[in-house]
Amino acid sequence: MSEVQSESRRRLFFALWPADEVRRQIEETTVGHARHSGGHVVPARNFHVTLVFVGEVTAQQVEGVMAAGGATSAQRFSMAFDQIESWPRSNVLVLNAARTPPEMVTLVDHLLFNLLEKQVKLKREVYRPHVTLVRQLPRLRPLQKIERISWPVHEFALIESTNDAAQGGSRGAEGTRYTVLARWPLS
Repeated sequence: MSEVQSESRRRLFFALWPADEVRRQIEETTVGHARHSGGHVVPARNFHVTLVFVGEVTAQQVEGVMAAGGATSAQRFSMAFDQIESWPRSNVLVLNAARTPPEMVTLVDHLLFNLLEKQVKLKREVYRPHVTLVRQLPRLRPLQKIERISWPVHEFALIESTNDAAQGGSRGAEGTRYTVLARWPLS
């Protein structure tokens, strides 16, 4: 086996990680929609909003990813989640917002720039902020307006995703674990 194949890789992403009270509010407001969807409900401990999905990186690349996070600055803002919809291409039910705050767009842009400056390769994707509530959705559901959930954003985080499939879990809602590696405050 070559060195490249045997090298350990880590799956990373930058995200908004909710405070416990926001996490509880999301769960309480969306639990009925999630349970009645027929899909695999994502546990509340995994709720987050991905800012930039970095993907799999080597141990050497983690330093550049961390440096990119540390070099990123943006203003605090507040998210207002107010709708639930299904995304057919991803087969998920998500909590999202009718409007994305401009400060969030700036944060994502700064992260992307800093990652590219550190030579971290990224896939080009359309950015749609959301919280995944259900995976493996068996049928589409119509867009539903819900009671507004306010999420004051004071920081962003670098998260590592690990799959517990080897321990009997499945990829997705039950088998994925997220670990916060670092946090950076917003000004």
